[in-house]
Formats: sequence, C-alpha cells, structure tokens
Amino acid sequence: MNLELSSTVVHVAFNKLKYYYIYNGKNGIVFTLGFLDGTKRKFAVNNNFCNIEPLEILLAQFRSAIDEYNVQKQVNIIHLESILARKNAAYVLIVVTILIILGFVLTSMPVIIIPIAFTLPILFNWFHYFQLKRNNKLVDF
Repeated sequence: MNLELSSTVVHVAFNKLKYYYIYNGKNGIVFTLGFLDGTKRKFAVNNNFCNIEPLEILLAQFRSAIDEYNVQKQVNIIHLESILARKNAAYVLIVVTILIILGFVLTSMPVIIIPIAFTLPILFNWFHYFQLKRNNKLVDF
C-alpha cells in the first residue's frame, strides 16, 4: 500500500509490518507503524495548521486494507489500541499505584488532595489494562 499525503509517498509493505498504532491527541492524529526489523515510522498531523480529514480517510482505508490482508494471508498485524496494550504496562501501573499509596500515607491535608486527584485516573488505567488482558490483546514487544 502507498500512503500519499501531498507530495510525500511512503510505500508500506504489509509483509514487513508488525503493528500499527493510531492516537488521536489534543493537537491531531499520530499514526505509528512498527516493522518486524524493529524500526518505526511515525506520521502526525497537527489540526492547528492543516486539515486532518485526508489522513482520517487514509487511515480508514488503511484499517480495512490491513483487515483484508490479515484474513487473506492468515497473519496477525496487531492494532495497538492503547499504550497499556503492552504486557510490561503492568509494571508501570504498579509503580504509579505504590507512589499514590505512599502519597496517601506520607502527606497530610491540604496536600493530600494531590494523591486523591491521581487515584481515579490510575483506577481507570487498571480497568483498561485488565480489559485488554481479558480480551487477549496484550503484546510482548
């Protein structure tokens, strides 16, 4: 498949592709391709300076092309749905959880509001991690 954005053309060989990750951030879309040889290609579109619709259309076509390729060739090019989709994400979550618990133990009012503010996001991250694990969507790389 060829990715064409204005004057830039990038040829993507699906047989060398290991995973892809699409992140819609605050300033636009970030699209990462991870290859079997360990290299990465990252594409980003900043919605403050340009129209992101062409990339959104391209990514929709890319996803369907990947799905068709996976079925035809019986391979598994992984769509990373989250940064938490990696098996080692549990270690990061454990460390952050321990830091929050220490924050509760070692601080007093009004500073205790800081660990309280971090509790809900870490709970959501744990929930998301276990959801990915239950659906067998964790990867080892």
